[in-house]
Amino acid sequence: MEDVHGGEPWNDRKAIGSGESVATSSSSDATLDSNGAPLEKLKTLLDVRGAVFMASFLIQPLLLHLSSSAQTESCRTLLEDMEALRSDKDDILAEAIWNTMQEVTAAILLLADDGNHDSWDTPQGSSAGIHKVTRSIERYIRLLEINYRSVDQIVRKAADCGTYAPKTCSTNPFTSMITEMVSCLEEKLAKMSESFPNTSLGLLFLINNLHSLWQQLHPVYDTKFNMSVLTRKIEDYIDKYLQEAWAPVLARLHSSSPSTLQFGRKHFPLSKFESEFRKTHNDQKLWKVPDPELRKRLRKAITDKVASGFTNFLEENTVSTRGSTITPQEVEDMLQELFEG
Repeated sequence: MEDVHGGEPWNDRKAIGSGESVATSSSSDATLDSNGAPLEKLKTLLDVRGAVFMASFLIQPLLLHLSSSAQTESCRTLLEDMEALRSDKDDILAEAIWNTMQEVTAAILLLADDGNHDSWDTPQGSSAGIHKVTRSIERYIRLLEINYRSVDQIVRKAADCGTYAPKTCSTNPFTSMITEMVSCLEEKLAKMSESFPNTSLGLLFLINNLHSLWQQLHPVYDTKFNMSVLTRKIEDYIDKYLQEAWAPVLARLHSSSPSTLQFGRKHFPLSKFESEFRKTHNDQKLWKVPDPELRKRLRKAITDKVASGFTNFLEENTVSTRGSTITPQEVEDMLQELFEG
């Protein structure tokens, strides 16, 4: 199978082709517009290949039956001609499918580099929503998985021919391609997150997008793809987010020395903690976490850190909340308002 574009599709856009890259083509098939042109083209080709295979599967028993009749030689010749035609058409379709997969790859990478706000499901400045490049890769993975047997054969052949060099030798080429896809997406998302004016919002953007991808991969790839790596990355980003967004809030509890004892209790100026908490809460309750389970998980993590930390501080230091208008229960209740958008 000749590879028109060549290279390793998920390493870098320049590696997709030699000469004029598909990613810079003016053809409508080289852009992943709202209609998903390359994906639709790929779906059509996969459907055609499946139909050709099914037609051959249905016709062969009839020809084999006829070959046992008096016209054995003519039927055998017809059977051989049919198989040769099917094989030729299959090779053509397989090559077209592989090349179109390169077009899809190029279009997705181009979309990832697009700073236009039209590439976002929600406005970049106000939400950490799911980027369209994530949605595109999710649709692409679903299409590949639905046609796994066909695509697996094509990717294996590309690897055997040297037109695709899997980076993960311990797995089959198809799984290696998915792994490279996920790794490339994470790199692109990390770069995008740097454009956010707020570091915490950028981290939430990474969490949202990688979690969305995890949901797509988890039911299918637990045994094929090392999901634990992606899971750990999401957990690491959650830890970084908690440290970036909420550790400074708790730090306000320790920023001042207690006043003199009154009735056996120390009095800390809690106004700084309350002010920082309300500011952070007011900012982040407008941020969006689309998935309900992830939203619940993040709220619990923040509650465990902030509300519990506030309660423990009061108990361990026998501190009175006098002078503060907020209680640990109110903190916990307010945290349940986060991420509704």
